[in-house]
Amino acid sequence: MTSENSVFSREFLEILNRHGYRKLHEIQIKAVGSILSNNHTIIVAPTGWGKTEAALFPIFYTLYLLEKKRKFDKGIKAVYITPLRSLNRDIFFRMKKLAHDLGLSIAVRHGDTPRKARRLMVEEPPDVLITTPETLQFILVGKRMRHHLRSTRWVIVDELHEFMSSKRGTQILLSLERLRNLAERRIIKIALSATVVDENFAKKFLVNDEIARIVKEDRRRMMNIKVVLPESILSDSTWEETLNETLDVLRRYLEQRRSVLVFTNTRKMSEMIASELRSKFGIDVKVHHSSLSREERREVEREFKEEKVRTVICTSSLELGIDIGHVETVIQYGSPRQAVKLVQRIGRSMHRYEKTCNGVIIPLSIDDLFESIVLARRAIKGDYEKPSIYSKSLDVLSHQIVGMAISKGRITLEEILEKISRAFPYREMKRDELDDLVKFLDKIGLIRIRGTFIVPSRRAYKYYFEQASTIPDTIRFRVIDIASGKAIGELDESFVYSYLNKETVFLLAGTAWEVINIDEKDHIVHVAPAQDTLCIIPEWLGELIPVSYNVAREVGSLKRLLFNMLKNGNREKAVKLLEKYQLSRDDAEKVLKYFTEYIKHHEVIPCDKLILVEVMDKAIILTCHFGSKVNNTFSLLLSKFIMDYYRINVQVKVDPYRILIAAAKKNVLTPEVIDGFFRYIQNVDLRQILINAIRSSNLYRWKFYHVAKRFGVIEDKVSNVDKLIRIFSNTQLEKEVLNELLVSKFSLEDTAKVINEILSGKISYIIIRTNLEKLNPFSKGIIHNFGGNLYLKARIPTSLIAGIVRKRLMNERIRLICPLCLKWVKDAKIAELPDTIICPICGSRAVVVTKYNDERVIKIVKRGKYGKLFIKDDIKDYEKYMKIAKLILIYGKRAALTLAGRGIGPVTAQRILSQARNEEELIAKIIEAERRYLETRRFWIEQ
Repeated sequence: MTSENSVFSREFLEILNRHGYRKLHEIQIKAVGSILSNNHTIIVAPTGWGKTEAALFPIFYTLYLLEKKRKFDKGIKAVYITPLRSLNRDIFFRMKKLAHDLGLSIAVRHGDTPRKARRLMVEEPPDVLITTPETLQFILVGKRMRHHLRSTRWVIVDELHEFMSSKRGTQILLSLERLRNLAERRIIKIALSATVVDENFAKKFLVNDEIARIVKEDRRRMMNIKVVLPESILSDSTWEETLNETLDVLRRYLEQRRSVLVFTNTRKMSEMIASELRSKFGIDVKVHHSSLSREERREVEREFKEEKVRTVICTSSLELGIDIGHVETVIQYGSPRQAVKLVQRIGRSMHRYEKTCNGVIIPLSIDDLFESIVLARRAIKGDYEKPSIYSKSLDVLSHQIVGMAISKGRITLEEILEKISRAFPYREMKRDELDDLVKFLDKIGLIRIRGTFIVPSRRAYKYYFEQASTIPDTIRFRVIDIASGKAIGELDESFVYSYLNKETVFLLAGTAWEVINIDEKDHIVHVAPAQDTLCIIPEWLGELIPVSYNVAREVGSLKRLLFNMLKNGNREKAVKLLEKYQLSRDDAEKVLKYFTEYIKHHEVIPCDKLILVEVMDKAIILTCHFGSKVNNTFSLLLSKFIMDYYRINVQVKVDPYRILIAAAKKNVLTPEVIDGFFRYIQNVDLRQILINAIRSSNLYRWKFYHVAKRFGVIEDKVSNVDKLIRIFSNTQLEKEVLNELLVSKFSLEDTAKVINEILSGKISYIIIRTNLEKLNPFSKGIIHNFGGNLYLKARIPTSLIAGIVRKRLMNERIRLICPLCLKWVKDAKIAELPDTIICPICGSRAVVVTKYNDERVIKIVKRGKYGKLFIKDDIKDYEKYMKIAKLILIYGKRAALTLAGRGIGPVTAQRILSQARNEEELIAKIIEAERRYLETRRFWIEQ
């Protein structure tokens, strides 16, 4: 190394040289100097610039000098916190070898670390411990590990940008304050980040009111981002046609490149693309996402690195620093939705600071196209989305309070407040707020208040270790067709709680289904084929990344500029504008041809300054360029307004550019509704009406469930979320549910901006009456994107449903018992029975029919016959069996068929059989009884 690296001794430099580090980059030299000067330091540089080495080299050097002077205490000197379960493995092995040559040790500890390795760390603690936020929680309460942590002098937080807008980040900050109280020396905080939007905010987030130094690479890494244009997205092509064209574009790129990562925004999309590429083109691709096992993901990473596989289709699971070797090009299939995501993903290509990273975006719709070119411009300019911080998160704080009580045995409120107020998200926490939270934790049994002390309860330990993660587990609901009894597929709980109610219609497996009942305890959605010919189908796309307010406004602004330029005859100016947005001249001409055709048929364009409201028979579409959170806010306020003031139940679908509201009846959603809404929101307490709207939403129920789990009030399945909400109304639990939703799903600040611009006339809205065929092309995206449909083309015939139910009932296995002679017992399918059922031994036609595995029936019938029943429930069962025998005597096989229906007992069966004139009516009434049972099963006993 040269003299510019003279902060290190000659001997240390020689060791670095032996490990291939012959020259430090400028940013590494700056970072080393800052850390050796004991400054809190944030190192900001793109992927591939050596941030990890910049953080570890000064730590290694300090420890190396101490070791030489024999002033080296046993214990953990540095804690490296990473969002992944391990560092980039390539870097880790290099750092481990270097540490070994310096007489130092590094170890990794996370949830998958074997017990033997964990035990060894307790006996021989490493000098540098690499861990995750969750595992750090366990280490902080371990008696011997806490002793080792007293030696800590440095903490490194990797991927700071990932943590700043998540509850994991809040958890880390509180954990560092606990660590700070343990350590015998001042802890130096070091953070690594590929991007930082607001430097002052990043410093405050990490060290609050202490001083931190930002060390950044001023030269942005060169990025070559190309947005390709599939022509089908500029026409009325079907989703299948667009899919085929985009896959063909993808195929051509894959055939020309040696190593490619293809990013998608959902796991479902990754699997679908991989399947299509294999079946249609015979391309060998692998899939990498979080639903796969750790072993499968590792295998994919290894094969790609060894060049056994040239293409991996992945989600955000490969955004961060997992080592996968050389990547020539990154392809984003569909819009990346955020500039910061685009930079992280494209940064995986040509993984060296001096190389230009190569990215291609393949948009899937006209919305995708405009969004992608805006994001490409922002990525190149370094104009990233600002993080949203969770202030005073009560669920995260509760977990930390319990941890403090466990680790110390007892703790006072003042001690807790002193610790947490040093962390940025809790800098304004008041004593009475903390006191209310502690009393709530005592009430739910996580701690006990003993005078001025807080002590752990019995439940505390189980709760602390089970709820260390702030990332919710995803529960899947099975979808069961009540007609056939068969499973159709699965839905994410977020979709169930966010979208589904009784009578909601949704699309699954290519068919529209109506919700009959949602069983929250067993996680089942009972459905029937949809009968309405005109209804919304909110097809689930997963938890998509939100599009920011600023990005959506820029998309609208770009459309407005192009529209006006073409109307004013400035075509060349419009071409140059699109070229600035990373489109080729040929593709720019195609977009302008689309706009020219649009102008022939439309006088206005929905944009950043114009909301287009289109009213149809059963639906209203607002095309408004305000982004995911503002449109979520408006849609919730609008739907609540319609339900409260017009008593109309509506269904809602939202994307970053549109809001769709639909009703079951025609002509109830009128222009007057929209005019009334815009007048209404001008003079209300926006925060309060939004909170009221949130409380009545399914989204609230879903979030309540997850926050309740984090608070430890749910340990297993919950059968009734509504009951849970009633019990914990106006508590700290509800306060945190609202707090989290207001940050993660809604934006009061940006919504208020839009309302003010509407009031001042900067944003206007126009309302037009139309129909589905005449919808504005920029409105149709909410209907057609990703294969969604607004209307069912045809209903499923009732006769077909009846046939499915009849087949299911005929295949039911039952048990027949003669209550007269008690000698005949037979198991059979209903289809095998004669029309008249007779005991072959005694000739009686009064036969008991029950479930084929009912072992109690013989004992009950025998004792009942001889008057030996004394238990109330047994007498009740005997009376039910005798009613069934009477029905079989009168109606024969038809009675057996009816009793096989779900939730149908002898009383309901008697009513059905007496009313049904033929088999068609009989099956129809059985279907109706099953539906009624599933809707009200919580309150029923079979009768």
